[in-house]
Amino acid sequence: MYLLKFYTDVLGISPYWGGMIFLVTKFVDAVTDAGVGTYVDSRTNIGPKGKFTS
Repeated sequence: MYLLKFYTDVLGISPYWGGMIFLVTKFVDAVTDAGVGTYVDSRTNIGPKGKFTS
């Protein structure tokens, strides 16, 4: 909520656009998380220390 207060008070944007920023970023985050999760789960080259180590 502090970030929304910063957007409206310091940057001077309307609360509508501040809410739209949060809405859009949530959708982008959901799609990105699903894509990265699918990619990581589909890896076949798994090292001796596990899937998530180099």
